[in-house]
Amino acid sequence: MNSSIPSLISQKRESFRVNIRKIHHDDYFNSKRFSVLSSTTSTKMSVPLELESDPFSPAFIESLSEALSSHDLSSSSPSIADLSVHLKGLSLLIEKKAWFDSDLIEKLLFYCFRYMDSLDDKVLVDFCFFLEKLCMFCPIYYDKLVSMRIVEKMKSLLQTHRKSRDITESVFFCFTQISSNPEYIELLMKNDIVLEILITLLLDKSSLVLVKMISWLTYNMTTGVPDFKPYYSYGKFLFTICAQMLEISSKEVVTCNLASIYYLINEDKLDDFCFNKDFLINDKIHILEFVNKCYRNNDDDIKIGALKIAYKVSLGKEKHAELLIEKGLIKSIIGLLREKSEKIQTDSLVIIGNAVDTPKHLDHCLQNGLLEELFEVFMGNSTLNLKKECVLCLAQCTMSLTEGHWLVFVKEARVLELFCEALDIFGESEVIKLSLSGIQNVLACAGEDEEKIRFCKIVLEGQGFDKIIEKMTGHHEGEVSLKAMELANMIKF
Repeated sequence: MNSSIPSLISQKRESFRVNIRKIHHDDYFNSKRFSVLSSTTSTKMSVPLELESDPFSPAFIESLSEALSSHDLSSSSPSIADLSVHLKGLSLLIEKKAWFDSDLIEKLLFYCFRYMDSLDDKVLVDFCFFLEKLCMFCPIYYDKLVSMRIVEKMKSLLQTHRKSRDITESVFFCFTQISSNPEYIELLMKNDIVLEILITLLLDKSSLVLVKMISWLTYNMTTGVPDFKPYYSYGKFLFTICAQMLEISSKEVVTCNLASIYYLINEDKLDDFCFNKDFLINDKIHILEFVNKCYRNNDDDIKIGALKIAYKVSLGKEKHAELLIEKGLIKSIIGLLREKSEKIQTDSLVIIGNAVDTPKHLDHCLQNGLLEELFEVFMGNSTLNLKKECVLCLAQCTMSLTEGHWLVFVKEARVLELFCEALDIFGESEVIKLSLSGIQNVLACAGEDEEKIRFCKIVLEGQGFDKIIEKMTGHHEGEVSLKAMELANMIKF
């Protein structure tokens, strides 16, 4: 086979990578942070509060301020009466953006955390509601909260009252809000919040509300730092967390966790991901087997999320492509070429092109109808961009071409006709070079076999290739004209 193949197709393709945008969490949760958590604890705050005093009255706030100021700090037990009523009222005021007093809030937080173990459970739940409102509506106050070691204190609150679903959901909601700001991600990491997530999921059957919040939180933690490599040990725990939540029926949860797993896969440690027995779901199913199941899902977003994971594996070595074949992904991805979504078709072609890096892998693709599907896409009512992806994928296939593939790949499928068609409809140098390289690989595979060479000449002559090649030899780009002259010498019309 000719060795002078453009670098564009001589390596695993990474064009897919640059087109993958880090999707903001709102794209998953399609909400203003909170409305998707349909039964979250804070929605209860929208119920009219029956307060003994008017929460909008200055006297209401003044009474709490006086109580906090006069409290004996040496006391070992809480002493403020009607604290629950005050917390509900302040929560409502913050939500309506009708009040904010930094000093009073600081005193209140200090008081509640100081007596956390002595407060009545109902008061603690109302305190957690208050924290939710503070984190949701007062992000400008985060620096102050961080200086008060709010993450550590909420972590302690979680550890002490993990059995309370209301408190657990509230604490994780606060962590989720804080994690929306990348500058605080490292703080969450250093405080082992990842382990707290894992322990919470393992100890109790979590509500869908909590799972949604944890999905959002893990996504923010995965994508919120410029370089995740220093946190790779945390990444293993995060992977376990994400994998555990993949079998939830909620689309938002599945797409969010697929995205997190994509960012957690370290390309320098693909073996860890692909062959480590710890990377299983419920100790039964390999993550790639679950990804393969996603291709049968009716939702396009889930399919695309799963394709991203297969793409990253396809960038690896031959053994990683073998695993994609072994787990059934390549067969499924070939089937995805029939999808109506151009995005799914394009991503599938990129992955297949990366996988056909050996004759054995090409055999597998041919046996599963790759050429039929690829020609169907190219000759159908596809966009020029999708046709271009077909040319690139086919050119990558010719790099693994051997004599054994000649009949099915060249003679029956007539791939030379597709390359000539591409030379006719595309003016881009990139596609021209790919098509010329594909033809060059086919001719190189023919070797000295006169029958094969004669077949190539008949097909190329029928496509007017002599005129095409004449035109290409005068191309303004030197690499194109050089390759055209090489082909002219090889075919010798």
